[in-house]
Amino acid sequence: MAASQSPINASEYHVAISTDGGTTYDRVGFAVDSNLNTGMGTRETSNKFSAGWRELAEGKREWSVSGSGLVVYNDADGDLVPTDLFALLKARTKAKVKFTTANAGDYEYTGDAFLTVYNQDGGTEDNLGYNFTFEGSGPLADTAVV
Repeated sequence: MAASQSPINASEYHVAISTDGGTTYDRVGFAVDSNLNTGMGTRETSNKFSAGWRELAEGKREWSVSGSGLVVYNDADGDLVPTDLFALLKARTKAKVKFTTANAGDYEYTGDAFLTVYNQDGGTEDNLGYNFTFEGSGPLADTAVV
């Protein structure tokens, strides 16, 4: 399949996690949404000759992957369940995180990260949901899906 030539349906992208160094990846199960967040900090370089204007230079870059899903503890497809995610947080385990699609030619984003946020919530007579955030540790690679 060729790279997308029209707006991508967000349902095609998902988060996958590897705890074996990137040999195998498992999808985060029963996902409802997923997000890739990137940014760059700045450092101020204003001085007496800046004419009263703030001047900036580049700073540290950062990235994270987050999402949410429905709580199911036995995923028949073999996807990751909430207890798998919580285990990464409890053990302080660095994992490879991938924000990806199955569409060849589109881009996926991969890097090492720690699970820093995991929670569950639900209202009366509502589905129990979970939310998670992985914070990147080091560079985020962007490569075409093959």
